[in-house]
Amino acid sequence: MSTMCGSSTANEAMDDYEKYRPDFVIIDYKLPGKKNGLEAAKEILMSYPSGRILMLTAFHGVKDELKKDFFFDDKMIQILIKPVKLARLADIIIRN
Repeated sequence: MSTMCGSSTANEAMDDYEKYRPDFVIIDYKLPGKKNGLEAAKEILMSYPSGRILMLTAFHGVKDELKKDFFFDDKMIQILIKPVKLARLADIIIRN
């Protein structure tokens, strides 16, 4: 992975994805603005179904929210509940 960028909102995340086409996205569930990270992930994956997304969140209910939406069933999206140990995050990034 050689391209890194930071996006503050869900809309910026989508714009940055379209611009840079990263191999892997790390996104937080709670974002400023009207959309959350799961909504941003869905938008990205609707346009780029082979995208890989790692979502970080402090909200345990996000895993249930993801399971309820059948859209994500065949997508490469993983949820990590904060706090996350850096070694665990590094391992996931390396494997993806």
